[in-house]
Amino acid sequence: MFANIYLNELDQYIKHKLHCEYYYRYMDDGIILIKTKEQAKEIKNE
Repeated sequence: MFANIYLNELDQYIKHKLHCEYYYRYMDDGIILIKTKEQAKEIKNE
């Protein structure tokens, strides 16, 4: 439960600043699905 509260800011950052269309998180586990290798490199560099 605390993971959902504390990681909410991370969720918002990933969705709105990195513009990841497919981001899923359950407790403290997360996954980002992307379409291109270039997009993966951009996200990694952020």
